[in-house]
Amino acid sequence: MQPPLTLALGVVFVLFAGVNSYLMLRGDRHSNPRAQAWRVRAHRIIGYLFTFLYCVMSYHMVLRLKGLSDELSPRNIVHASLALILLPLLLIKVAVARHYKRPTTTLRVLGLSITGISYLLVIINLGAYLLRSASPATVPAYISVFVTTVCATMLLALLWRRSKPADALIGLDSVDKSGSGRSSVVLKLARIHRQTHDAKTLRFLVPHDCRISFRPGQFLKFNWAIDGKTLPRCYSICSSPSQTGYIEITPKQTASGYVSGFLNQKASIGLTVEVSEPAGQFYFDETQHQRIVLIAGGSGITPFMSMLRYIDDRCLSTEVTLLYFVRTSKDIIFETELKSLQARLPRLHVATVLSQPDSRWVGLTGHLTQDLIEINVEDVTSSTFFICGPPGMMKAAREVLEAMKVSSARIKQENFGAGQVPTNTEQIPPTQIVLVEFARSKQTRLVSSSATLLETAEACGIQMPYSCREGQCGTCASKLLKGRVHMDSEDGLTSELKDRGYILPCVSHAKGDVTIDA
Repeated sequence: MQPPLTLALGVVFVLFAGVNSYLMLRGDRHSNPRAQAWRVRAHRIIGYLFTFLYCVMSYHMVLRLKGLSDELSPRNIVHASLALILLPLLLIKVAVARHYKRPTTTLRVLGLSITGISYLLVIINLGAYLLRSASPATVPAYISVFVTTVCATMLLALLWRRSKPADALIGLDSVDKSGSGRSSVVLKLARIHRQTHDAKTLRFLVPHDCRISFRPGQFLKFNWAIDGKTLPRCYSICSSPSQTGYIEITPKQTASGYVSGFLNQKASIGLTVEVSEPAGQFYFDETQHQRIVLIAGGSGITPFMSMLRYIDDRCLSTEVTLLYFVRTSKDIIFETELKSLQARLPRLHVATVLSQPDSRWVGLTGHLTQDLIEINVEDVTSSTFFICGPPGMMKAAREVLEAMKVSSARIKQENFGAGQVPTNTEQIPPTQIVLVEFARSKQTRLVSSSATLLETAEACGIQMPYSCREGQCGTCASKLLKGRVHMDSEDGLTSELKDRGYILPCVSHAKGDVTIDA
């Protein structure tokens, strides 16, 4: 082929590869089904055109090499080798794309690899040709001005573009709003896996037109429709945030648990449930937590599985110690997967402790003690401790850590389902009649201080966002403009929000007349 035609085909060849990679990288950012269908169709058409160009250019490459009488130059050897490497990558990418209908990490890696090799294939020959034929006298001035302007515009566009804050990635994308103003989406039960005699892992499929983004350790509020009643319950997510196609929870059946009993005994494939946005300040952040200690009791292992799976998916170098406390060996949830994670994560140390071991158990026994922490945790002073489990265990764990002089800022506690664990030891004020004013809604009401501010708002018909109603998730955080309140729990508030005067209306009781920004 003539050099001008080769140059044009080479540019189109690389352009096709780049556009296809761009479509894959953008695939998860839009949830509109029409846009997604358009991207899939465009990706397929461009892929076929790219493959056609590859065949044409490979054919002419073979003809060119066949006509050479001398030994191949290093440049020609490299060029031919890259062309041969590209062939199996194309075949693998086609096979993966037909198997997985949504963009995956494998597809992205293959796409970027194909784009890079395509660029090298074109630049090896055409770059040498352009450099040999280039001359300032033969290039018109307007072309130089055009090239300079395009490069400057692209650079300014990159510098001007602002990235979204990390918090914007947490929540539900492209879902309807309910009357309460909270985002919700309906999930469908697709898989049930028995963990122990009283615990099951339930996998719910996320609709194709939606994405649930959460941090490892957060929970969802489920509105279960059982026997004609809607029963809200919060469950920690045990699947990894990296898995966008499904959400998993592992409810453990309790003696008086109506919902947990239904989920363990009667839930079947096809069950649907409405969920609200992910919530909770109890989560792992790889940018802040380089060394973590996970203290779990019973089903309190569930949020930690999300953390461990996320660390495994992202191949993070986080140093993790898991202290898992259960009654008997039959109560160990995720036992098989924990062993697999230990084999894959060299910086993960798991210590399972039984309080009622049988004669065959050869591991640790007893309860959480300072000695147990010191033996299993290499560096207590720089570790962040996450605690989740029964109320008594969490209370004892916090007391042990405080006795070891671990600062409260490095103790994270999840107890949205516990209710009995007071995290605010301030004395509860006596009941009195108080005046509550909602500034933005311009409503006031005289109520008993025993009622929470959220309950008062609901009585006034004021819709405030909420989720757990136990002061753990932080969804209802609102600014206190005037007065003082007593909060049963402050776990859902960050230090920054506290300093700015925010409270949690779901667990706040007025200590007198108050004004709230709602």
